[in-house]
Amino acid sequence: MSSSLDAVLKVPPPHSISLHFDGEEVQRFEAGQLTFLVFLPASYSPQQIQLFWDGQLVYELHPHGSRVAVNQLSMSQSSTPPC
Repeated sequence: MSSSLDAVLKVPPPHSISLHFDGEEVQRFEAGQLTFLVFLPASYSPQQIQLFWDGQLVYELHPHGSRVAVNQLSMSQSSTPPC
């Protein structure tokens, strides 16, 4: 699978991507298709947001403290992100 994302990532794109709010999975994509979704009220504001690639934690954000706890998303310094 080749895309502009491949050009900026140092690793191949993941097969599955999942998003967790406060430790609970709320969304999952597999092979580019949405396979899991939890609807939350618009007023819901998570204390912790985690992004997993193929089951591996790659990004963790604590939005209320404006703190990134984990950032494993390796971006090439010479490339610009895709639009």
